[in-house]
Amino acid sequence: MNSTGYSIGQYKGLRTDGFYNTQEELSNRPYNTFGGNQAKLGDLKFRDINGDGILNNQDLVPIGYSNLPRVAYNFSVGFSYKGFDINALVIGTRQGSFPQSGYILSTPFAKNVGAVMQYAYDGRWTPEKYAAGQPISYPTISFSGGQANNNQLSDFWLKPNDFTRLKNLEVGYTFQQNNSFLKATHLQGVRLYVNGNNLFTWGSHLIDGIDPEQADTGKNSMGYLYPLTRTFNIGASIQF
Repeated sequence: MNSTGYSIGQYKGLRTDGFYNTQEELSNRPYNTFGGNQAKLGDLKFRDINGDGILNNQDLVPIGYSNLPRVAYNFSVGFSYKGFDINALVIGTRQGSFPQSGYILSTPFAKNVGAVMQYAYDGRWTPEKYAAGQPISYPTISFSGGQANNNQLSDFWLKPNDFTRLKNLEVGYTFQQNNSFLKATHLQGVRLYVNGNNLFTWGSHLIDGIDPEQADTGKNSMGYLYPLTRTFNIGASIQF
């Protein structure tokens, strides 16, 4: 959502204050005009920013950062010693945001989004968990899109896409010219190597199963595309 005075792609949404845990909290909730969805126990509690008792577009405020990170970086390192060499490429971003899909996590089987993610099911709100004081990570799960109170874009679903990734690492060995192996085989040169891609990724949001390099192509992807593959290769470069 682009607005004057904000970064291109700056998200605007609702701010949250935890979950509705008691009937008393529900009784004092503001009226929600977003699709006419009425809150229930375990739903996200949205802030009435302007205090008029109604949740509507007037309560949408800038949240998080843009979907275009303010900082994108990469650097490479390499060295060699007595025939051995190692080269690495590291990439990453800082100060960007990514919208996690409320549809996929809170209303499984509705709107053709498929089954619920296991971590969302395990961390969902239930009366038993709340009564026992157990940790709760996600709102209650609904099986109907008509009860999708939690699906509005909010600071609860907006995740940082800050990450650092070891994109490529290669280790090799080059036989020296006076090596007995080269003399015996009459080869001009031989280099053996092993490399890998997408080896390690560091980022606080990774428990949610989002690959930070996947493009935000619309609400139906929301980071749940097939992730980038980790690959390993072994090879040899031979000069005759």
